[in-house]
Amino acid sequence: MRDFPASPVLTCLLVLGVATAWAAPAAAQDDTAGDPASTNARARYNAGTKAFADRRFVEAALNFEAAAAEKASPVALYTAALSWEQANVPERAADDYARSLAVPGLPADKTGMARERLSSLESVLGALTVVGAEGARVQLDANTELPVPATLHAAAGVHSLSARSAGHPIERRPVVLERGKTTKLDLATEPAPPQSGDAKKEPPPPPPPPPPPLPATDSGHARRAVGFIGIGVGGAMLLSGIVLGSEAIGARDTYRGAPTQFAYDHASELQMWTDVAFIAGAVIAAGGVALVVWPSSKTSAEPAAKAEGVSLVPLPGGLLLKGAF
Repeated sequence: MRDFPASPVLTCLLVLGVATAWAAPAAAQDDTAGDPASTNARARYNAGTKAFADRRFVEAALNFEAAAAEKASPVALYTAALSWEQANVPERAADDYARSLAVPGLPADKTGMARERLSSLESVLGALTVVGAEGARVQLDANTELPVPATLHAAAGVHSLSARSAGHPIERRPVVLERGKTTKLDLATEPAPPQSGDAKKEPPPPPPPPPPPLPATDSGHARRAVGFIGIGVGGAMLLSGIVLGSEAIGARDTYRGAPTQFAYDHASELQMWTDVAFIAGAVIAAGGVALVVWPSSKTSAEPAAKAEGVSLVPLPGGLLLKGAF
């Protein structure tokens, strides 16, 4: 939002009046002194007055600023500020109003008007007051370059400040202005280093802790259950072997009493199945015993100690399991 400038007609009359009031005594003084700077300043001021009358406000403002650069004059800066307002460039108008108030010699009525206009403009603009070493000059964006100390104005937001001093390269700093506020900057302070994209990134979160180890599953109960089943099956087969063995003995006696081919085949078959029953029963029973007495992962020492006293004792027609559980 920009502040509305004053009426062009009234401003034109004011500028012409100021020009007449400033140029007449200056001309008389300069003709006596013969100062080239004063002569150039008066020529630029007259050119600005003519450009203002022709409503070429930007040209007029630049000529008034050039006149003030040739010879310090609060009146030239004041008329430059009026011209910038008519050109609808409030930030440069505010700069020149502030400069005109900083230079001694501005008439009292113009001083009051300059302060009023500066206060109105600074309520909608941001201001930057810059101090630094003697001889340093600063420029905000593409506005007029000014010696320090200087107060610069611009719309609220991010701007670029260029600083130049003898023997040093041009230094550029980003500055942030806020509406209605004045920011202070000392060129002697080092600018904050720009943060790279990597520095802005947050460090990755630490990896999650490893899950707790799963509790060791004790398969001893299941293994012992299978072992007892094996012992039972093996014992049953051994018992079957005893039964088949007794029948084989009977078939053998029958064959001896009446030797026939059928009696022989029957006795041989019973003998074969008796051997199968004894062998299979012994193997299965031994496997079951091994599963029962094998030490578990948690209590390996205790079962192992108990297993030392376990043994199989062959008996006529079967096996005897000895040991303590």
